[in-house]
This record gives sequence, structure tokens and C-alpha cells, in this order.
Amino acid sequence: MDHFATECSWDHLYVFDGDSIYDPLLAVFSGMVVQDNYHVPHIPEVVARSGSALLYFYSDAAYNLTGFKISYRINGCPRTVGGEECSGHGVCLDGICTCNAGWGGPACSVRMCPEGCSGNGQCNPEEHRCQCHSGYTGADCSQVVEAGWWEVVGHDITSQLTHSNPASTLLERSSHTTVLIDDMVWLIGGYSFTDRPFILKYDIYGDKWIAVNSTSIKKPMYRYGHTTVVYNGSIYMYGGMKADGNITHELWRLDTQTLKWREEEEEEQENEKRKANKENDEGEEEGHQRKNSSGGCSHARGPCAPIQCVGHASVVVQKGTENIMLVIFGHSSVYGYLNTVQEYNLDEGTWSTVETHGAIVKGVYGHTVVWDPTTALVYVHGGLLSHDSTSQVIATLMTYDPIMQKWKLMSPAPVPRFLHSAVLVEGLMLVFGGNTHNDIAYSYGAKCYSADFLAYDIICNSWHTLHQPPNLYLDVARYGHTASLHESKMYIIGGFNGKMLGSVLRYHPGECKQFTSSEECLNAFPGRKCVWIRILKLCEPNKNNDKNAYDVCSNVTPAVNFTELCSKQQSCLSCMSNTYGCKWCGSACTHNKCVEYKGVGSVDGCEEDSLRSHCKSLKTCKLCRAHQHCDWQKQMCVVARNRTTSSEHLEISGENILSTPPIDQQDHHSSINSGTRNALHPHKPCEATCADRLTCSKCTESTCVWCFNQQRCVNNNSYLVSFPYGQCREWTTETKKCMDLKQGDRRCALHKTCKKCQADVACGWCDDGSSTGIGRCMEGGQRGPINPITGVLNWISDNCSASNWFFTECPLCNCNGHSTCDNKSQCMQPCGNNTEGSHCQHCTHKFYGSPINGGLCRPCMCNEHGETCNRETGRCNCHTKGVTGDHCDRCDNQNNYVGEPLHGSCFYDLQIDYQFTFNLSKQEDRHIRQINFFNIPTKSDVDTVFDIYCSKATNIKISSKTTRSHESWIISNYTGTRIKQRFSASEYTFGFAENNTIFFVYVYNFTSPIEIVVSFSQHPKLDLFQFFSIFSL
Repeated sequence: MDHFATECSWDHLYVFDGDSIYDPLLAVFSGMVVQDNYHVPHIPEVVARSGSALLYFYSDAAYNLTGFKISYRINGCPRTVGGEECSGHGVCLDGICTCNAGWGGPACSVRMCPEGCSGNGQCNPEEHRCQCHSGYTGADCSQVVEAGWWEVVGHDITSQLTHSNPASTLLERSSHTTVLIDDMVWLIGGYSFTDRPFILKYDIYGDKWIAVNSTSIKKPMYRYGHTTVVYNGSIYMYGGMKADGNITHELWRLDTQTLKWREEEEEEQENEKRKANKENDEGEEEGHQRKNSSGGCSHARGPCAPIQCVGHASVVVQKGTENIMLVIFGHSSVYGYLNTVQEYNLDEGTWSTVETHGAIVKGVYGHTVVWDPTTALVYVHGGLLSHDSTSQVIATLMTYDPIMQKWKLMSPAPVPRFLHSAVLVEGLMLVFGGNTHNDIAYSYGAKCYSADFLAYDIICNSWHTLHQPPNLYLDVARYGHTASLHESKMYIIGGFNGKMLGSVLRYHPGECKQFTSSEECLNAFPGRKCVWIRILKLCEPNKNNDKNAYDVCSNVTPAVNFTELCSKQQSCLSCMSNTYGCKWCGSACTHNKCVEYKGVGSVDGCEEDSLRSHCKSLKTCKLCRAHQHCDWQKQMCVVARNRTTSSEHLEISGENILSTPPIDQQDHHSSINSGTRNALHPHKPCEATCADRLTCSKCTESTCVWCFNQQRCVNNNSYLVSFPYGQCREWTTETKKCMDLKQGDRRCALHKTCKKCQADVACGWCDDGSSTGIGRCMEGGQRGPINPITGVLNWISDNCSASNWFFTECPLCNCNGHSTCDNKSQCMQPCGNNTEGSHCQHCTHKFYGSPINGGLCRPCMCNEHGETCNRETGRCNCHTKGVTGDHCDRCDNQNNYVGEPLHGSCFYDLQIDYQFTFNLSKQEDRHIRQINFFNIPTKSDVDTVFDIYCSKATNIKISSKTTRSHESWIISNYTGTRIKQRFSASEYTFGFAENNTIFFVYVYNFTSPIEIVVSFSQHPKLDLFQFFSIFSL
């Protein structure tokens, strides 16, 4: 890979080990890899061992970066950036480097003793490695042990072996979970490109990964983005996204002794049966909260637990004598980004949704939580936040008090991130990696895959940047990994950086005793929190020391813009529930003091209605209405007035009450009984969520994204939640690009041309051999048609020969079956079957249909009121004004045209004594060639004067008839621009309903634009003040 710069998480390059997308996926590259003077430490190389490789690139073209430049070799060997195979230090034999003496590594790019052992060791030529002096470690002896150091578990950088470790291959995955039980790391689930064991177990001391097979008949389906916790030797797994894209609320328990899975809902149901006789009639069940009709809980704010969610975080805490699994935030396909806290009582097996207090928080995805038993607080960091129609990566840190159920905002991290990891070591929260990219065109400092290493000092509420892992001779930047802590050592397991990683990094914290001054002790963070003993003048690890005898925080703290942080708080509760030193000044939050307002100094002083702020933080209709005191109105969540919990409507009781205005317009001091009273109308049902829209057409009607290959609809702001690893190869928000599949349809079969077929990377074109361009689109690759389920070539069942298969180029001759080619590519003209065009791709004049790929053209059916029609849809271009319908079969009654077009025509009703002007000059009039009028004189003893003027010469006919007679011609063949004629009351019958004369006027054989002025009058003398002029559009 010589150059690679695309938009992170949106533009992807897919690499398959084979010639089709049905072959194993090797990598999905995105973001900044090599750009100008920037490149990741180790340029990715991908090896396709099948003999073929398919590369597919998709971009949404939102940010146009410089793209990519890649090279490939057949039976080649690894190389370094811009270098030659085997780095010039070895020989390539059958795709494997045989390194020269003194060199090692897959590309022979690593010296036997790297960097000359950095001057901190001696090279041992017999063992082909550095022997480091005391106090130093690492392959090149560059790391100081007391400062904390990194290593790759089970990795020998100078090894000449290039084949992957089998255990590493088993491990390759992301968005999995790991938990520690004794000296074993248990790994559950995760997303991978190919099938991997659902459960792995790592023996830390034996340095061995083992695939674990459950003995259960009923077991959970594969999933990722779930959480696991350990309690009483069992692993509890909650939520996550299944392989079909469905998000679950299942809770499973794995007995690590028997290796049996059990879905906890079964146990809850048994508990409920046993307790049923003890329940009273108050309506609440133990073990489950009762739902109201909006999906919310009757006795708590928010959706009823357990909620279907993915990308949440879980931790076990103690609340008094109870052991509780907290489930914090996450994303739901029903409710969107969740700002809820769920509790699962591990002893009683019961769920509840928590009503929280303090700062008003917003839901996030891909964050981390750690539980600090010393402060009895949960620390929640980072994540992906919903931001209108998009999403935003945040750097927020907040604490949650599970006893008080209260949120508080702490100092944010220097850089936002999500899908990172966090562990707690002696009062220090260590944060590693993650995706730090927000949607901007160029961002060298915020990359898709980060190797950032940060520490948050809990006691001092401060962030510190630690040294990133040194050159470990493999890729360490990643997201979607996990971190586990064993004997103060941090294990970074798996993850994603364009490839699924099977490596394990281990970090060893350093020592505090090396520091000899208070300043050094308090400002250095060797992977642990150090404190200074004043009397003994010693530096030692934090052990919750007495601050009277110890210095625990440095006088020099990282700069934080508290003014900006305060200004971002939009409610009194958030303004006063943080560590920023904010004051609430009536309607805004400021730092330290208010200018013209005394200000609020504590949460207790907030006069605002906390419910109002809470409702405002809910960003979707269903999440809003799941809170029993909130309602969704005018695309925002407001406090509901007298909303019932048993109906989808608002209850109106007693007098009419005020309708609830938007939050920003509400006055919380005013009484609902004051002012003008308006009834509060029942609210409309929530629109269908994106996940409920099962076709592309339905999906793109709303603010949703349709993913073609996944056949899924997701919200605009949850694209990264739904496809964090590039699972969506192509998407759209435009209905015109949709191809809705019916049950039993195969997507490729919907493409009717070779060009459209090959634009879909999943498909290929099978020509019928007639050399006319007819063929079929079907699933396949370069070798031929493929069964998409089995991935096996399908020549026989699909009845397609190899000579007729086209995957990257179309047949030269394409006449859609309506002609043949005279020189291999030019269709002979004229085309047959009423078609035309260079490829016989259109229907001719007066015909319609889709002649593509052998389709037929049918005559336009316009009931003699038109000759032409839309050549694709067949909708007629009616040539008589007022005749309408797809087949010119109706009159435009709304515009005063009446008649029977199937047995005659349509006529405009000219009322007596009115002058009408028809200006036929619009685009819609371009096909009009005729317009008809009729008039019924109403005065029995007054002559009728007819007058018509046309702006250009045209044909005009005039006839009359009575109720008892047939139509007879008065003027049958006039060509000109003006007719004015008087009809005597003595010759015609006027004003008699039983046998009145009706005049018909036909104006025809004209082209637009034309203006026609016409009138029938029974005034003895035209009175311009009484004569109205009507303009018909």
C-alpha cells in the first residue's frame, strides 16, 4: 500500500481472498494510512492465498480525499514502505522470505538485535536477540522497566516464520468481550470476517488460547457489541447485535464449570410463578416492570428493562447488600441512543429502569465504564453521541453514583474517542486506543485507529497523556478491542485496524519509587498513581492514603477551558452538577460568576423543572413517549400535560388546558390555569422507526439510510453504530436508487442490463449467446456464477457456459435482442420490435414499455384523445384540454371540464355573460391540440351572442342540440382567428329546462402557445362594468 487516504468509517476498500464477494473477506481499509509524510508505523499487507484477489472500493463522496495507490505481487514476499521484497536483506522463495544472517521478521526488516540494543544491552548472536541490561527491556532494550513497558504476548519479532499463529487466527475479532476468572481470560463473541469460536479461554500463565465448546443444546446465537460480567463464577452476557442485524435484549448465563448456557428469562419466569400467590393487586410484578402502551414503564422514567441494545456498557456494583449489574446507555433500533440506566439484580433475577438525577445526560454508544470501589462511583468515558442527523465522537467523562442514582460531569479527555478500552489500576483509569475520528475532511490527529494511551487521575480529576507503545514491530493502533487486568498488568486483546487483529498486547505498569522529588512523583504516571510521603520524602503507589500525610495532586494541572465547558451546559441541573466551577445565571451557564444575576450556586438552587430538561434530552419520538411524563410534539420532546399511561392519547379532564409549547418557550413560573385556554389535542402516533422499514422505498421516505447488501434500514445518525466494521458495502438515501426485493427474489436478477449488473459487485452477466445483447444477471465472480449460500460455482444449475460469462466487461454487441451488430459493437438500424436508439434501448414514437434485455414495446392506449405517451410508463399525452388520466379516460372535473371521453370528449362549461381567457402556454400544454366548450343560454326571450378570438389561426366548429334532438352543425369548417355570431331567441329554444338549446364549440388543429378568448352573452348591450373576465389557467 503506497498511498491511502479516504474518509474514515464511510469510504472503504474491501479485499477478498478470491474473485467474488462470496469468498473470505481479508480486510476493510478506511481512513488515513499513507498520506504525504504521514504513515502508520507498519503499512498493511494482505496475502490472498487462493490465487485471486477481489478489490472493491465504495465512497459516499462526502469528503473527497486523495484516494489510494496500491501494488500487488504474485508469489511475492513482504516488504517495507517503498522498499523491495524482503527489504533487500533476504531472498524470496515461494512467497516466504529467507533472511540473511543478522536479519529477521516476515520482511527481513528487523535486525537480529534491533537498534543495536539501544545501547542498553548486548547482542547475543546465538539466541538472535538482545540481552538487555538490568532495568531495560523490549526487543531493542529501549523500554525502561520502572517507567512501565509494553510487549506483544507470544511474539518473537526476529522470527522468520510468516504463517500466523493458529491461536492468533482464532482470536481475530472485534466488539467482543473479555472477563477474568482466577488466572483465565474468557473471551465471548465478537465480530469477525469469517467464523470463529464463540468462546475462547486464555491461560495467562500457560500462555495458551483454547476454544471452548458449550455442552448446552440451547445456546445463544453469535453476536457482537454485547457485554459480559462475572458473578459467583458465572458469566452473564447481555444484549448485542446478532449476525442478521437484529439487536437483542437477551440475558444469558454461562456456568464456567459445566459450560452450560441458560437464558435468564426462563429463571425469571419460574420465580414469578412461585411468587404469583404473594402479589397484590397494585399492578406491579416482581422481576418485570409493567409497560404502558408507549413502551415505557409505569413506575419509572424510560423504556422498560430489559431493553434491546448494542454498544452499551455493564459493570457489577454493590448497593447495600445487593449485587447489581448496571447497564449504561447503548443504542436501540427502537429508541435510538439510550440515556437510560438499567439494573439487573443478580441475586433476585429482576430488572428495573432507574430514574436518575443530577446532570442531564445524553445517550452514547461504544463508551467504557469502570467501577471504583473506593469512591463508590462508576466512571463513564467517551462514546458516539447522536447529533441531529449525524453522530459525533465525544471526550466526555462523567460519574454515576449507583446509590444516589446521580450523574456528575468531570473533566473531559484531551481527545474524543469511542470503541476504546479502559481499566482501573490503583486510582488511575488507563484508556487505550479507539476510533478518534469526527467527520472532517482532514484530521491527522484524529484517526480511525488510535494507539493513544491516556490516564485519568480519579483523585485529582485530571487527564494525562502517557507514552504510546513503542515500535513493537506490529500494528498496535486499533479499536473494538478489549482490556483485561490481571495482577496490575493490562492485556489488550483483539481489535480492528482494517484487518481483524489476533494479537495480544501486555502493559506492565512502572514503579513509583524511582522518583526522588515531590514534583517528579506527582507529575509522572508510570501506569499507576503515585503519591508523595512528606515526612519520609518517598514516592509510593496510591493506597487511598491520608491526604494529611501525603501529597496526592500536583500543583501543575493540565489546562482546561472551564469557560467553554460551562457555556455548553444548557440546563441548571447540568450547570450545577459538574467539577467546572459553573454558575447558573437564569438562562445560561457561566464560569465562576454572573454579570447581572445573583446566580445559582448549587443544585438545590435550581428552580427549573428537572422533568422539563429531562424530556428535552430525549431525541426520538418513541424514547420520549416511553417516559410517562413526556410527549413528542413538533419534532421535539416536551413535558406532557395529563397524559394517561394506559392510552396513546392525552387525557383531557375537567376544563380545557393549555397545549404544551416547545420547551424553550415554556415559562416554568406560570400556571397552566392562566392565559388563553386551548384544548390539548391527542398526539399523532410515532412514525415507524428506520428499523421497521423493511424495503428501500419505505426506508428512503424518512431520514434513514438503506444498505443494499444487508437489506437493512438504519437511521442517519446510527450508521456507525450499525456498521462499525464496514459491513455495509453500498447504501443510499434516495428512493430513485431503490430496488425493492419481493419474497423469493434474488437481488442480482433485478438488474436488467449488463452495465447495471456489473456495477453491483455481487453480480455477473450471463449472455444468452445470440449476439443480440440478451442475458441474465446473477450472483457470481470472475470465475462464473456462484451459489450465494454455499459460495460454490454454479455453472450447471444456472445454465450458463464459461464463454457467455462476463464479470468485469460486457459483451461488445448489445442491441437488447432487437437487432444484431454489423461490426461487433454497432447495432444495425433500424431496430426491430418498435424500438430505437443506438442500442435499441427505447420504444419508438407511439409505443411504450421497457425494451431492455428483450422487453416488449406496446402501442399507446389513449382512447383517440392522444397518439403519444411516455415511452416508459405508457401515460398518454392527451391532446384535448380537460381530458386526463393515464389513458385519457377521465375529465378534469376539478377544473370544470365535464363529459364522457370514452364515448366522446370533455367540454369546459362556459357560463352565460362571462368572458373566459385560456392561455395555453405552460409546459403541461405542449401536447394540447384541441379544446372544447359548451354553453346553455338561460334567458328565454333574449338573443345569445357568441364571440371567440384566437391568437393564431385555427379550426373552429360550432354545433347545437336540444334535449330532444341530435347535434347539428352551425359552423362545420372554419379556419381563422375570430368568429362573432348572434343566435336569435326566435330560432333557438332558450330558458326551458325540458328542451333547452346547448351550444358546443370545438377549437382544434393548433399548437401551443395560444391564447383563446371566448364568451356567450345574453345582454342586450354589453355592459363592461357588469361583464366579468375569467382567466382559466
